[in-house]
Amino acid sequence: MSARFVLDARHPVTRDHTVLGRHVLPGLAYVDVLWQGAAARHDDLLRFELCDVKIFRPLVVPADGAVTCDLDVAPEAGGSSRVTVRDAASNGGSHHEGEVYASARLCDVGRPPFHERLIVADAARSAAQVVDAESLYARCRARKLVHGDFMKVAGTVYVTDADIVADIRLGTAASAHANAVLFHPPLHDGASVCLGRGFNHSRQSDQRELLLPIAFESFRAAAPLRTACLARVRSASVTRLRDVTTFSIEFFDLHGDQVAELRHLTNKSVREGVLSTSPTPTRTQRQTTTPARGREQTLEQRICELIAAMRGCPVDQIGAGHGFFDLGVSSANLLELIAALEGELGSSLSPTLPYEYTTPATLAAHLAGQAGPTGTIRGSRPVGRLRDVATET
Repeated sequence: MSARFVLDARHPVTRDHTVLGRHVLPGLAYVDVLWQGAAARHDDLLRFELCDVKIFRPLVVPADGAVTCDLDVAPEAGGSSRVTVRDAASNGGSHHEGEVYASARLCDVGRPPFHERLIVADAARSAAQVVDAESLYARCRARKLVHGDFMKVAGTVYVTDADIVADIRLGTAASAHANAVLFHPPLHDGASVCLGRGFNHSRQSDQRELLLPIAFESFRAAAPLRTACLARVRSASVTRLRDVTTFSIEFFDLHGDQVAELRHLTNKSVREGVLSTSPTPTRTQRQTTTPARGREQTLEQRICELIAAMRGCPVDQIGAGHGFFDLGVSSANLLELIAALEGELGSSLSPTLPYEYTTPATLAAHLAGQAGPTGTIRGSRPVGRLRDVATET
């Protein structure tokens, strides 16, 4: 099944969300886009979970033009579906991986049995810091991430020792469109802004950072999120790996009952004046390639072949002991690499693995060490919990 939609700079979501001066679809808007795309195939959408969501590149809308996208829903084994958002106009409409904006799997897992409750008054009483949402948007504006009225939420953020809680609601403009969506983009984006920036504010983190989402492990919900909510990030869920920050968001209704969960939202920091998911190449310590055997050698060779194909160069120019960024691989390329390896290994992989294992050789060694007798990766996703290595060079 395929559906086509058009985005231009007049659409309120892209009109009121600019990054470094350009109109961009917010990464968390894909929650509603992907979910709505599957609505024609499934009657009870709340039985389903969005899994393995990857945002390969920003969907940038020109100020004087439009972007035409195809949303493809393809059935997979076990009742799940693969949902993909592609650029319909590029290359004469042909589809290849270079044109994919985002992809996810939609899995039938049954309605989620949430049991958590959140009492916002308790968070307010125990808060070490109280931050107004507008002040966090001001910090975003200073980083050239600008939200107009439609994409801004109002509310308060409470920072405690254990977690960060946001009590947020839509503005008037977005509220008028609430019934047209299941999971309103300003609420998701607003929760991420308030909780993510709130965490940086409370920890005196680098306020120059502009965080753009590149992936999340899963999203599930027991009810729509349309006009207002409480949201929480547990401090223990926040991890940093160089310029990648990951955290999970729990959503609650205004009565304090949990209604949704976004697990392991992975954000990439952007500090340059260019809109790109690619990092500024950083120098990594080059490693001497150790002769590999068996599966590790096969994986190493395959990773080098995939990188060579992305760069359009001979595979013998890809040094297995060189850092991915030294090899000219972008963040979008790393997501494509993980997606390709998932398909070949038949296992879900954490999108942050290339940031932990930063060369083809070390990534291959890790994957080979995790592989079972059939070649699949042992254990459930993510493969490993992120280490806090923000201070490593």
